[in-house]
Amino acid sequence: MTTDVPADVPDMPAPRVREFAAHSIGGALALVLGLTGLLVSAGLLASAGAVDPGGAKAALIIGGVLVLLAAFIAMRGLNTVAPGEARVVQLFGRYRGRSGRTGCAG
Repeated sequence: MTTDVPADVPDMPAPRVREFAAHSIGGALALVLGLTGLLVSAGLLASAGAVDPGGAKAALIIGGVLVLLAAFIAMRGLNTVAPGEARVVQLFGRYRGRSGRTGCAG
């Protein structure tokens, strides 16, 4: 049995895919940071109730809402990945690469 390629097969161009190393942190650290952000935002919003109306109260409310949104968005990226499983998380923009070279290298 031979595996010769017929002569009439055209040459295929090189793929236009560029891979970049993905940046990541550990899941436990991301969870702790996200929960800390939720607690900080709750503290900011609670302390806004104790402040007299004015610029300080508005700043505490705006800061609390911004920290709450940032913590919520950050925690949305947490995924459970089983051994031998792969996932892609795309938040803003396009897929830029993978975090390692192990597994199927195509």
